[in-house]
Amino acid sequence: KRFSAVFGARKSPQDANHADCLHIIAIEAGAPSWPRLKLAIETAAMNRQNRLAALVGAVINGNFRMVQRLLELEQNLFDAHPGLMAAFGREEQLRACLRQQPENARTAIEGYPVISLLCFSKWHLHDQANDDLVEKQIRILDLLLDHGCSLDTMVPAEPGSDHGLSLLYGALGHAANLKLAAALLDRGVSPNDNESLYHATELPDLDGVRLLFRYGAKVGHTNAFYRLLDRETIDGVKLFL
Repeated sequence: KRFSAVFGARKSPQDANHADCLHIIAIEAGAPSWPRLKLAIETAAMNRQNRLAALVGAVINGNFRMVQRLLELEQNLFDAHPGLMAAFGREEQLRACLRQQPENARTAIEGYPVISLLCFSKWHLHDQANDDLVEKQIRILDLLLDHGCSLDTMVPAEPGSDHGLSLLYGALGHAANLKLAAALLDRGVSPNDNESLYHATELPDLDGVRLLFRYGAKVGHTNAFYRLLDRETIDGVKLFL
């Protein structure tokens, strides 16, 4: 009966596959889909530390459904660490936090220093019309620099790796936050970090490449041009040449 109510005449119970059965289980549990039910169960079982770790991963990877679910469970979770305040553009909370304990600017959460989490955050993509959020992020960048954070901060490419990823790569190649990337370059970040130009060629347009070239990015000794050729863009080839 439940199957018929959900699928109607589109599919008979005899034709049900594994995904259909999971969907019915989710509906019976009061969830709109199996992924939503699975997410609800997993996050409900987390302790606070697990939720903080999951929130860091979600904002870096752009998993906004996970972000929403975690904040439903604990609304002030992103105020639990200055790195999360930075990642979500919560400027006033971060300023208040650093007034009380300035050294918090140089702490880390889940391996990400505060300034790195700011740059790797994809939260600006959640509401692309919210220009004020990026402006807040730029002001937060200046705030962190004023508190002794370094533009040379790196994060390991993966746990235990000696290969580090720069703030510029985080903002530009990872998060596609061109305004924040431009702010980093304005403040002295090197455009030649062996990552950013390569990954800028993977963005939907060439604006990131143009930005890096304006600040003196070098093509030599990188694979950026060869990566660009995968896109088969005449404008991109002309730009590089």
